[in-house]
Amino acid sequence: MKKQQHILIVSEDALMRDALSAPLAQAGYDAIDCDNQKEALQRIRNLKIALVICDVEFTGMEGLLLLSEARSIQAQLPFVLITTYASVPKAVTAIQAGASDYITTPFSAQILLETVSRLTSHAVLTQDIVLADNKSQHMAELARRVAQSSATVMISGE
Repeated sequence: MKKQQHILIVSEDALMRDALSAPLAQAGYDAIDCDNQKEALQRIRNLKIALVICDVEFTGMEGLLLLSEARSIQAQLPFVLITTYASVPKAVTAIQAGASDYITTPFSAQILLETVSRLTSHAVLTQDIVLADNKSQHMAELARRVAQSSATVMISGE
């Protein structure tokens, strides 16, 4: 039996947390929800979180700041930002800040599950890689981010 992956959902909105948790739980994920940054960071420190789904904006902290703090704890953690008020500049900013994906509401369960599946399957494949050299770590991070897109990339070097 496949071990359940922990998906952390961070939103002030209880209805949003439920809308995200229900399809994830039905698909076999362990959906863990919280409504504030402090609790989210504590869960990231104490649990093996496979993916974070977070509102872009909520009281006390923006999703981009939580992304930054979460990545300081777990550098390779896939992070999806979700928003009701989509705009191209916000999406570009989120991706440049390191978000793995950006979902707008309303969303379909299918889109949510496809996104989570894509990002968590990658996390399983790379979680045991050990890289000591900073340049190798940077290259692995770049490869991880590019792998999540449909872009064609050639990596060369000596």
